[in-house]
Amino acid sequence: MTKQQAIDVLREHNYKLTPQRDIIMDTLLSIDGYATVKYIYERVKGKLPCISPDTVYRNLEILSSIGIVDKSNVGSNMVYEMHRDAHTHIMKCLMCGKVEKLDICPLDYCLNRIKDFQVVEHHIEILGYCNKCADRKEPDR
Repeated sequence: MTKQQAIDVLREHNYKLTPQRDIIMDTLLSIDGYATVKYIYERVKGKLPCISPDTVYRNLEILSSIGIVDKSNVGSNMVYEMHRDAHTHIMKCLMCGKVEKLDICPLDYCLNRIKDFQVVEHHIEILGYCNKCADRKEPDR
């Protein structure tokens, strides 16, 4: 989704483009993939020092509820990204918390063979260890 498309969606849902939403959307557009609220907050705070984590979270939830932002549950964390036309699946490193998108949908083969049921949404979360963390002993949980 482009920034102009996001602004149009805000207006369609009777929301204003506040400075906070503007910076949050710019931040999400500059990130390739999903990010945690904490990560987004740290980036936004650099541009808007008076913003609180709660304000970032509330705005992400609003943007998510109207389809501007996609959110996904990764372990015990919610992660966010600007809405993309294609759905995505993610992998999370249990050691460092790094989140990566899969380039494929592992369920494409199965979903095409389901009869008498229309799938409208699905989520895949793969947990494991990235290459940098694979040799370390204790995961951060």
